[in-house]
Formats: sequence, C-alpha cells, structure tokens
Amino acid sequence: MNKGGGRKFFWGLIAVIAALALPWWAPNTYWLHVATLLTIYWVINSGLNLVVGFTGVLSVGHVGLFATGAYTAAVLVEKAGMSPWLALIFAGLAGGAVAVFLSLPSLRLQLFYFAMATLAFSTVVNRLTYGLSWLTGGGIGIPGPSFPGFFGTDIGFYFLVLILAGFFSYLCWNISRHHPGRALIAIRDSQEAAEALGISVFHLKVIVFTFSGILGGIAGALYASLQTYITPEAFTFYLSFYFFVAILLGGRGNNIGPFLGTVILGILPEVSGPLAKLSQFFYGVLLLFVILFLPRGISSVFESWREKREVDIRMSPPKVQAIGEQIRAQGEPNRGNAANPGMNLETPASSAPQSAGALKAVNLVKAFGNLVAVDQASLEVHPGTIHGLIGPNGSGKTTILNLVLGYYRADSGGIHLNGQDLTGWPTRNRVIAGLSRTFQTPKVLGELTVIENVMLGFGQREGRGFFPSSLPLPSIRHAEKRMRQESLKLLEAFGMAHMAYHRADTLQHSEERFLEIARALAQRPKFILMDEPAGGLSASEIEILGRILDQIRRAGIGILLVEHHADFVFQVSNLVTALDFGKVIAQGRPAEVQSDEKVKSAYLGT
Repeated sequence: MNKGGGRKFFWGLIAVIAALALPWWAPNTYWLHVATLLTIYWVINSGLNLVVGFTGVLSVGHVGLFATGAYTAAVLVEKAGMSPWLALIFAGLAGGAVAVFLSLPSLRLQLFYFAMATLAFSTVVNRLTYGLSWLTGGGIGIPGPSFPGFFGTDIGFYFLVLILAGFFSYLCWNISRHHPGRALIAIRDSQEAAEALGISVFHLKVIVFTFSGILGGIAGALYASLQTYITPEAFTFYLSFYFFVAILLGGRGNNIGPFLGTVILGILPEVSGPLAKLSQFFYGVLLLFVILFLPRGISSVFESWREKREVDIRMSPPKVQAIGEQIRAQGEPNRGNAANPGMNLETPASSAPQSAGALKAVNLVKAFGNLVAVDQASLEVHPGTIHGLIGPNGSGKTTILNLVLGYYRADSGGIHLNGQDLTGWPTRNRVIAGLSRTFQTPKVLGELTVIENVMLGFGQREGRGFFPSSLPLPSIRHAEKRMRQESLKLLEAFGMAHMAYHRADTLQHSEERFLEIARALAQRPKFILMDEPAGGLSASEIEILGRILDQIRRAGIGILLVEHHADFVFQVSNLVTALDFGKVIAQGRPAEVQSDEKVKSAYLGT
C-alpha cells in the first residue's frame, strides 16, 4: 500500500470507529438523533452525488423522491399492516419507479430544463400529499413506521441506518471507481467524447437517476421512521436545496467531498444557536463562496495539495514501432485486409486496395438553415489506408466526420460500413460497428488520470454494467485488471506510462493529442476519424505523428484524416478528397489532387 493509500485507510478507519462509538460518546440522545438524521441524508446524497457530481445532471427536486419513499412506507405500514422491513424495500422500489417515470421524458431536455422538471415534480408530490388526505392524512399527517425490537430503540435504529448508509456508500464507491463511474464523468465533461467512446449516454443517465431514486425512497422510509410522524411540511424545497448544495459544497467527481458537505450543512443549524432560523441564508452564502473561490468544492483543497507535490514530468518520445506491435497484439480488426506492407510514408500506394470492408459516404447532403454545409459529397475509405480530406475553412470537412459518426443526421445520402447501411444508426452503434474518433480540440477528460482516459477506450469491450460494477464480483476485478494492464502497455508505447496516474488536465497540448489517439486505439476500431491531429504540434511532433499513423495503417486500420497541413496530408495519405463549399472538387492519388487546378485555386493558393 502506498503512502497516500495508507493515509486514506487510516483516516477511514478512524471515521468508522468514531461512527460506531458515537452512541457512547454523544453528550445526549438529541445529538444521537442528529447523527442519525445526517446519516439518512447521506443515504439519499450518496445516490444524488452520482447524478449531480459524476454525471452533471442538475436535479434540484430529489425531495420529491424522498417524500415518495417516506409516504410509501408509512402508508403500507399504517394502512395495509405491512412489516416495516418489507415496507422499506417497497419504498426503495417506489422511489426507483417514480425516478424512471420522471427521467424517461425529462432527461432528453437540456440541463436547466431538467432541473426545472425535477423542481416541478417535487412540487406536485408535495401537493398530492395534501390532496390525497384519505391516504396520506393531508396536513395532519400520518405515523411513520416503527421497527421492532432492538432496531426500534434510538441506538438500534442509529446502527440500522449506519449499516445501510455504509452499504450504499460501498455500492456507490464501487460504481465510481469502475468503468460506469468513468463513463459518468465522460458524460458530464464531454458528451461528444462519451458518444465517441460508445457510451450509451441517455441509457446510463436513466439508470443512474433510477438508482438515486431507489436510495432516495429508502432514505425517505428511514426518515419517516426516525420522525415517527410525517406531514407535508417536512418535504419542502428547503430540504431539496440542502441536498443539492451539499453536493456542490463537497465537490464533484468523488465521494468524500459530498459526505463532508452533508455533515457541514447538517451541523450548521445545530451549532448556530439563535441564528438557526437563518440557516437557508448561510446555505446561500456558502454556495456563493464555493462558486467564487472553490468551484470544484471542498475536496479540491485536498486535491490541490496533492497536485502541488507531484513532480512536473513530460512524456517520453513515443516508441512508434511498439505502437504498431501493441495494436496487432490487441487483435487486428481487419485481418487480411491491410494494405501492402511495402507501403510507407515516403512512397504511399498509388491506389487503395479494393475491399468489401470499406467505409463509404455516399452523396451526403447536410444543410443548416439556408447554409448547405455538405452538398452531394461522396468518399470511400479502405482498411489499411489513410484517406485525406482537405479544403478551406467552412468547406464541410468536420461536418462530414460528424455525419459519418452520427452526431448529425444527414438530410440525404448514406453511410455504409462493410456493405452495411449505418445511416439511421445512433453514434453508439456506429462505434460498436468499428468507428472511432479524435477531435479538432482534444477532448481529454481532465479530472480522470491518464490511464483512466485510456481505460475508457477499452471499456466498451471489457467494461461491465452499472449494477454489476457496484458489487465486488471476481469478473469485475478481472475486467478492471485487464483494462489497466492493456492501457499501461499502450501508454508505454506512447511514452506516457510514467505519467499514467497523473490527472489528464496536467498534460500539455501535444500530450493530449497523443493520449486521445491512444484512447481511440484502445477501442480496437476498424476506422478512425481524425480531425486535425497535427494542430498545435511542433515540426518534430508532426513527424512522429506521421510515423504513428503509418503504424496504424499497417495494422489494418483505415484513417479518415481531416487536416490543414496540406503537405502532411499529401505525404501520408493513400487517397485525398478535396472539398469546397461542401462539394467534392477533386479526388484521387495525392499527386493528382495536388496538381488539380480547382484545388490550387480553392485551397492551395497557387
């Protein structure tokens, strides 16, 4: 165990011992009640943290799910005579079911509108608790469920809540440190990159919101039992505001920060004495302070201390030959379709090999209002070749990449891969079929480490699902180990293994470029769409990039290359397509396109 891991284990052990001993060192039963209440709040916040902190989805109405669980448990015990244990389970199921009902239509909205939808939902739930008085008791309220035996005592109930909170925290921690957690951060920080990595963005959002609804329902049932009697006044927007601010105060993308935020905001009214009525004011001040001075939350203070201790290191020169060997070791995506092994950078093949495995764009048309960005454009990329795509700014190059990968839907025309029509497919399905992508501005996920970025590339093939990843199953551990080992091998080839556990936002621009290519290769694609990979690189780095592209081509992977460095495109490409105003004006071997008069006039300026 390293020094950092040992320190975390030590403080974690101290926290567990303190929590277990709290009933004996608490000054009175009131503080035991407060500790129990804060632990219940952490049950709902541990799930909400995955929604807000990891996924970046703004839910400000989780109190509605909290109330759903509380009233479900209370009604089932009081009206139906159900066991409180069984009612606790049904409360979680009710919270999850309501979360699914809310998320399916609402998560398609933009973040602000989804936040408003959750706020409206919490208001509806609050009104229903008044309106369904025959069931909920209306403004008078309804008794909460009472657990039998030891768990019906103050100490026993505290330990019950503590056990459940520890269990759910463990589930959330497992999710956050495995592939689903990395995928959630990818969705939060760059939905485009997440889709290019084959992550089912909408599906995963629904799952994580549903999971948080289950925890919210269970937390509500525990709250109803703690309070012994519940009324609609207990589930106001103030409580939802508390949940939301606790996540922002603690910090996103981790579990410790939101826990500290939950405790701090919960303790504040208790220690402020006569100022307790101003707790909402203090919450607002704290939120303003965090936004202005600690935008990444309390946890960022500890992260900044760690980052200051990190030695500033840069990547070593990539081992270009090793990159090709690593690609082939992972499995050749187009075995038998690679171009002539004799083809090299200095003497590219005079023509591409004909193959049924080609990627074809046929008569693509895409207009944005009155602007026709792509006009009847066609091109064909063969396995084991580099197909350059050039043209002046605004000629439609990036738009074609977006059409091929499915970010945009073509007005007409089609996309075909290996004879299969991909035109109506979503981006994720195209990625699974064998397409990958790098971007004009590298979309490296800064809050993940370098190795975690590459592991995301392997995740589509090796990663496990959301709920299985919450458990310490052998298959999960083995999958994580394989992804980590394969990622380290790839990083070693790229000269970045020594910086594998540094945050990716500490990288220089050129390092981000090469990391993004490594992540794309981890997907084992048949074709990679590259958008200006040489942008911002020095002459020596561009030379290395060219050799890397040659190794990728030799491994049987096709490359559709958009690049402004015309000399570089003509040097490395097997075929070149030139665009102007969305139309193909020339297509063929590099020498042919370079000497074309229309290309000279529109792009080369000679």
